[in-house]
Amino acid sequence: AVLARRGRLYELEVETEREGEFAEQGIASLEEELAKEEDRTEGLQTLLSRAEADARACEAARLAASLYREEANIHAQKLQLHRLTLSDLEARALTEQHVSQRFRGADRDAERDRIISEEQKHREAEVLRELRFELHEASEALSAQESREELASEELHRLEHHKEREAKWEHTEQTGKDKT
Repeated sequence: AVLARRGRLYELEVETEREGEFAEQGIASLEEELAKEEDRTEGLQTLLSRAEADARACEAARLAASLYREEANIHAQKLQLHRLTLSDLEARALTEQHVSQRFRGADRDAERDRIISEEQKHREAEVLRELRFELHEASEALSAQESREELASEELHRLEHHKEREAKWEHTEQTGKDKT
């Protein structure tokens, strides 16, 4: 009976040792899996931080594009105002020319007409130069705005593509977890 008990006790000790080794292996495996999950979590947090920073940059680019559009609209309105002014000056010049033609008979009137005409031409040329300059500025501002909008659009597209890849990666990670 004592030998049978010792045999059973020995078998229990061997089985307990095996279970202990198996439990230690299980704990080591769980610790390894925990470390991997912590690494994945850290990577996802870094990725999330980058995505948030990119989203903030994209929003800033949208706001800047909106401001550039408003600025271009202001330049377009100024240009329209100058066109109206130029049109008014041209109408006045035609009126003065018509009036001066009536009085061409006298030398004094002819000289006055010539002086008025030269002054009018000078004013028209000056207004035309100003309008061309403002048109050039408005054109450059509009071109710059379009470039900035294009860059903002490209950045937005890049961010959206980046977010899609993140979503696919997270889905793949989640699918991998679900299978285990």
